Amino acid sequence: MKESIERQQVSVLSNFAMTAHAAQGKTRPYNVVHLNSCYSHMSYYSSLSRSASAAGTIIIQGFDSNVITKGCSGYLRQEFRELELLDDITRLRYEGNLPAHIENNLRNIMINQFQQWKGVNYVPAKTDDVLRWSAENPMSSVSKVKVSAWHIVDKKNPQIVANANASSSYIPAKGSITIKKHDLKSPSTQRRVKRPRVSNSVVQQIPLGLTWDGRDYSCAYDSLLVILYELWKDNELAWTTQFNNMNDYLRMLSHGFVRVKSNTITFERLRNHFRMKLHQDDPTKYPLGPVGISVAELSVDVFKLDNQRTITSSHQKCQSCGYTSDTVFNATGYVLHADRSIHPHSTKEWLSNLEHTARHRCPECNDRLTIIVSYNEPPPIIVQEYSPQNIMTSHEIECTTGSTVTTLHLRGIVYHADYHFTARIISSNKNVWYHDGIITEKTCINDGLLTGLTDTELKSTRQKNLTLSIYA
Repeated sequence: MKESIERQQVSVLSNFAMTAHAAQGKTRPYNVVHLNSCYSHMSYYSSLSRSASAAGTIIIQGFDSNVITKGCSGYLRQEFRELELLDDITRLRYEGNLPAHIENNLRNIMINQFQQWKGVNYVPAKTDDVLRWSAENPMSSVSKVKVSAWHIVDKKNPQIVANANASSSYIPAKGSITIKKHDLKSPSTQRRVKRPRVSNSVVQQIPLGLTWDGRDYSCAYDSLLVILYELWKDNELAWTTQFNNMNDYLRMLSHGFVRVKSNTITFERLRNHFRMKLHQDDPTKYPLGPVGISVAELSVDVFKLDNQRTITSSHQKCQSCGYTSDTVFNATGYVLHADRSIHPHSTKEWLSNLEHTARHRCPECNDRLTIIVSYNEPPPIIVQEYSPQNIMTSHEIECTTGSTVTTLHLRGIVYHADYHFTARIISSNKNVWYHDGIITEKTCINDGLLTGLTDTELKSTRQKNLTLSIYA
């Protein structure tokens, strides 16, 4: 006797859960949400707004309606109120009605300065009624931030921060995990802060960056100024003297660097003043608006010498018969450009043999003359522009003036591609920092030690190629 057995398999497709935060930006025709584990109305919104339609939305179990009916948390309300004040500060600055002393890189300090001027009960006129504050319903005081330099945290003394913890009317479903809501006035518990791994070779003194101006493209100015500011900080007195002796542009920057360091002006405002001065002097070369400029031309003007002062001399020499012309003083300054007749192996070799083929011929043998250039005094800084050349970027170069040999160290590199300039800053302890005004804005990314980078890694980074290097 035979028996037939028939089996039917239900089609099952394995799936996985995703947090509300990770789901942002996605659109789902069928959106299954579990609101019981969402602790704020923002998480509710992120979860539910992923749905393509109400019919395609499935809510598993129940949810706490108080999350979206009892108002926002104290922290969020405080954030919105501070943003109202910052918006008003921006408006007054744009209209030219903000006092000059209200200026800082940190929002909390700026809000404190503003409230000292306007009073703690001042509410901007356009503030929504649910956010308005008064003497009866005061705005929580803005904490004063202690400004301190970056440093490596001692492993034996881990940093402790407060973790807000609040009670809630939320009743979780059976088996759910309770997630506490945050409240501004909640009692706090303490937890350890997870620290990022920091190499012992990296000193956490991150150079100050510049935020790119998308209205008036500023990347050429940003890339040069972040290098000069870090260089100036190494020896403020010496570089202020050097800059003051060169020209008006560097005098303006040295005075501005003092104000940037003391937080009396932002780095961005100094850049804008500096750029406006260049624009007023030559609006064709330095236009405003969403257009780019040449960072090589910018460096020539920034490092030009006042009063026609010359620091180099040259003579013509014939390599065939040894003929040498009289020495003349010329206008070669601190910026050197590699033309097609220059084929040195490295930037160090290039500086030690400043020569190029002349247009004139030798009066003795009619062979081509070579122009040899030399510095009359040790240069404090040298900018080399050689993007089209296959020249190795030396970590240091030597300049001989008479019997004196001056060593200059690589302190910055400017890169370019896709109509955008970025920079690498090399600190005095050989740490390399990458700056992109669009991406890193006011900070920089550590790229390790200079000794750990190959010449290929120096010539290009983040799909951008070296266009000039700065030695000092």
